[in-house]
Amino acid sequence: LKIHRNVDPSTNLVFPGLVNATNIRQKLSKQLKIDLDDDELIHISATPVIHSELTEEDTEKIMKKLNESVGNDCGVTLKVLGEYVARITLSGDYAVPLKFAVLKR
Repeated sequence: LKIHRNVDPSTNLVFPGLVNATNIRQKLSKQLKIDLDDDELIHISATPVIHSELTEEDTEKIMKKLNESVGNDCGVTLKVLGEYVARITLSGDYAVPLKFAVLKR
């Protein structure tokens, strides 16, 4: 999943705006036609990763770390360009990893 944002050239941060669970939810709905229910949560890892170097074991470690947060969609907001991993919690205690990138528009 790719999310494009404007970037401030002086700081190289996303400006104006940010990327959060709501943005990912909207992008999944618009781009991939996946509509998540309100009880299906998205938790974002705030640490950038490199998708090409990410192994199955690394993904499992990140998923376990994200599993610790319970409740509503996570409050993580991203303002730095890069590749990230999110965890989508589905009904029945299923969890799906989602790799996404925040790219310069």
